[in-house]
Amino acid sequence: MKKYLRTFIIVGVLAIAAVGYYFYLANKDITQQAIEKTAKNDIATVLINKDFVKNYPDTPREVLKNYAEISKCYYAKDTTEEQLDSLAKQARILLDDELNGKNTYNEFLTSLKQEVKEFKSSDIFINSYTVQSAQGLKYATIGDKQYASLHVLYYFREGSTLRSSYYKYTLRKNELGQWKILFWELDNQTE
Repeated sequence: MKKYLRTFIIVGVLAIAAVGYYFYLANKDITQQAIEKTAKNDIATVLINKDFVKNYPDTPREVLKNYAEISKCYYAKDTTEEQLDSLAKQARILLDDELNGKNTYNEFLTSLKQEVKEFKSSDIFINSYTVQSAQGLKYATIGDKQYASLHVLYYFREGSTLRSSYYKYTLRKNELGQWKILFWELDNQTE
């Protein structure tokens, strides 16, 4: 009788441990997903709440870091329409007036939404990016305007495939001394 009782207790304890471990794993996955989603939303929220009017980035490199981070948030799987709208407004602050003049905000946003939709339907997003070091920054003066150019390397995830592309950004200093993005182009022939 004692042998059966001991076996029953051991089996009972193991069953309780197994059920407890199952619930731990099930809740851990949900908690981890919630943490990851919150972290992504926090990055978007931080960017949306940055006051670029009062605290504009000091260098061309800092402008591109902010722009690349905004771009990364555009294509994140959990970015909402409201966040996309706010991120687009922030991005336009970093763009040169001449570039902003080529599209109204509504045209810009419509085009951006279409591109984001295409990326999401193809399961493509920006995994990470690297802004070229300050040593790679090239300055030029044409007339009375100052220009700077710098590369950003974007890593795109498409399903399980990782690919990369260099983009060369050209910035122009405005009358307030702020570096604004004038244009960019695909440039996979970097040094």
